[in-house]
Amino acid sequence: MKRIIPLLLALLFAAACVPTPDVEPIVSHAEVDTETQLNNTPQSAPTERITFPPYWTDEIRTEIWTVPIRADVITSGQQTYPVRTVARCPFTAEEAARLGNRFFAKVSGMREGFRHSASEYGIALQNAVDLGRSALAENLQKEMTAGGLADDFTPVASLSLASVPADYSVKTDRGVGSLSVRDDTLLLQDAVDGTLLFREYLEEEGPYEGAKPRTIHPGISQSDAIETAQRFLEDAEIAGFSAVEAREALYFDDFYSQTISEGYLVELVRVYEYVPLSAERTQTPGGPMQFERQDVSAPWYSESIRLYVSDQGVQMMRWNNPLEVTELRTENVGLMPFREAVTAIKRTFTYGLPQPEGAGRFGYAMEITKLYLSCALVPKKDDPDHAYLLPAWYIRVDVHDVDLRTNIPMLEVVDTAYYGFSALDGSYIGPSPQH
Repeated sequence: MKRIIPLLLALLFAAACVPTPDVEPIVSHAEVDTETQLNNTPQSAPTERITFPPYWTDEIRTEIWTVPIRADVITSGQQTYPVRTVARCPFTAEEAARLGNRFFAKVSGMREGFRHSASEYGIALQNAVDLGRSALAENLQKEMTAGGLADDFTPVASLSLASVPADYSVKTDRGVGSLSVRDDTLLLQDAVDGTLLFREYLEEEGPYEGAKPRTIHPGISQSDAIETAQRFLEDAEIAGFSAVEAREALYFDDFYSQTISEGYLVELVRVYEYVPLSAERTQTPGGPMQFERQDVSAPWYSESIRLYVSDQGVQMMRWNNPLEVTELRTENVGLMPFREAVTAIKRTFTYGLPQPEGAGRFGYAMEITKLYLSCALVPKKDDPDHAYLLPAWYIRVDVHDVDLRTNIPMLEVVDTAYYGFSALDGSYIGPSPQH
């Protein structure tokens, strides 16, 4: 980051009164039929090796903004880039039960729903009193007297689900966990009401009060957590996923008001020929850009598995948006030339830059630091059940606070955002995915 700051300073102090360039409206897949685009795109084996520059160095300048571009260009090195047709693959009760039995150790009972028994409320009440959380204790007391307490667990040796959707509390040698399954989500966890908390949301005096971020101390290394996650998937006969991120986390039981463990949330995504990227990072709307105002296409969420791993093993599993490939639509699709692609990205990025309502500047600065060749799920026109999985460029945008007294960006990156563009024609891929 130190090498970027001088560039930022020089650009910010350069002549600011640069005329705003003429910017063409965003071309999006809401306006372009992908099927027609694929039919008009060259499809053949590459006659020579595809090469990309290791860096993309440029800038975007308007009357209001100076956005430096000093981006690493990251690709998988793959030489052929296919386009696939995919469909959603809903979870079945049988698959949920199979994975539940692999996840939970020594299942001894289960009951429908997440209601708690009188004895469980008693433990939660005592914990709330011991922690001085009087408001929580009062709410728990009201819940108990309102009725609707859970029945005892039905003794079982293994889980068996009747249908989807379903919610079950599961009794194991570790305590009471939960299984929740929908068509597009499967959630397994060692706590009925388990919550992952990250350092930026934890405070020194506890998870709900205090002033300073609390450091998390996992009882396992990051590399061991990733290895444990991958081994868990292998044992569960789930193939084709790769870890893209491991983040320190504290696993907290909201109902009992107690920490279960400290470890890592490991995110794994389905691997294709492209650079795998975090689904949470690339497909959660955010950042300062204003593309959401435009009529752009909404891609599908990509498939991902998140595992929370501590020194006690895998204690939470969430599998989102399972997909199946139904067709190899194109074995090798011609990519837009790199120079044309980055020109299209710059044009669209300029179009989406925030504009102040009145005179003045913003209290933050942006820079583009990464350019990845990954993939996106673009819905087929007039066919809501299928989408094309096609190559896409993603830019990473780092956001810095600016000292308003000096107009100088601060060193620390306070936020990051990712924006996607089709690698076939440079059209913008919307920021608000659909399930």
